[in-house]
Amino acid sequence: MGIKKISGVMFDLDGTLLDTIGDISDSMNSLMIKYGLPEKSEKEYAAMVGYGAPQFIRDNFPDNFDHSTILAEYRITLSQNSRNRTGLFEGIGEMLTFLTEKSLPLAVLTNKPEQTAREVCAYFLSSWPFTHISGQLDGVPHKPHPGQALEIISDWGIEPSECLYMGDTSTDMETAKNAGFIAVGCSWGFRSREELEKTGAEEIVDCPDELIQLIESWC
Repeated sequence: MGIKKISGVMFDLDGTLLDTIGDISDSMNSLMIKYGLPEKSEKEYAAMVGYGAPQFIRDNFPDNFDHSTILAEYRITLSQNSRNRTGLFEGIGEMLTFLTEKSLPLAVLTNKPEQTAREVCAYFLSSWPFTHISGQLDGVPHKPHPGQALEIISDWGIEPSECLYMGDTSTDMETAKNAGFIAVGCSWGFRSREELEKTGAEEIVDCPDELIQLIESWC
């Protein structure tokens, strides 16, 4: 891949900046128990996340359950549990500081419910100047639809080809492609390197320091 002009960096949240699978699993399992369904492992949930909370509910509760009610309960439960076991992946802080010192605008684009995403980011990511925290909102197309992503770079005043988007799932790579961004996969998240390769990752980094090296080679 040739040298790129990087004028902004956008991130997925779960599995990319923050290791959230413990709190996601605990929140969902509390509802599984409530409704008499078997609990699942963190590995099983990690294979499901990334498509938005409504799909996550559909994947875990059969059609005869009231998905709307359970979705509302899940959002409340996740918000309450979102800081119990969550934390930054190793090296994320240093990476974000490097990008900040480069004066690159930063944003989070996630399929996590937006209220919870904002709460989590305010708690864990407030040391860095993110211009946008965009999450899943009812009635608004979410990833891999490029709408929210393109709104963010419109505010930044940059071209799609100048934005790097990093995430850990096929949804993230498809989002980047749909928006015309540079798609970078991170292998430390919830999905496999193979999934990232198959869905269009232009580069795959194995630790946050490798993203620093990648951007230094371009800037």
